[in-house]
Amino acid sequence: MEEPTIQIKIRDARKAKSLTQSDLAEMVGLSQKTIQTYETNGGINTLYNLKKIAIALNISLSELIGEEAKKISQTGSGNIQIGQTNTISQDRHKIEMLEQEVESLTTQIKDLRQTISAKDALIELLQQTKFPPSK
Repeated sequence: MEEPTIQIKIRDARKAKSLTQSDLAEMVGLSQKTIQTYETNGGINTLYNLKKIAIALNISLSELIGEEAKKISQTGSGNIQIGQTNTISQDRHKIEMLEQEVESLTTQIKDLRQTISAKDALIELLQQTKFPPSK
């Protein structure tokens, strides 16, 4: 039996959660039309969007991509194509590496936001402080 496509897996997982296309679109910050396109012809244009959908549906990228040997390759147009070349373990390793990278970037963004907040507070404090004139 052939494994369902990513489009079918997205649709089935969404329906299993009793979500409409609009609900899922809102959860991941995309339009309903984009979700509809993903479910009908699979034109997922970034791995980032695929990851957001997997998170919203509470499934792993591995589950979404499938257990068969598959490869994600970036085409010149920026669309992701699913091929059958890599082994499952290679794909899982790539996904784990991407998940770690996303986690690292998320931490870096959080740290930068804290730094910016601290600098903003310091600037505000300095603006409120009255310094005696220089001699």
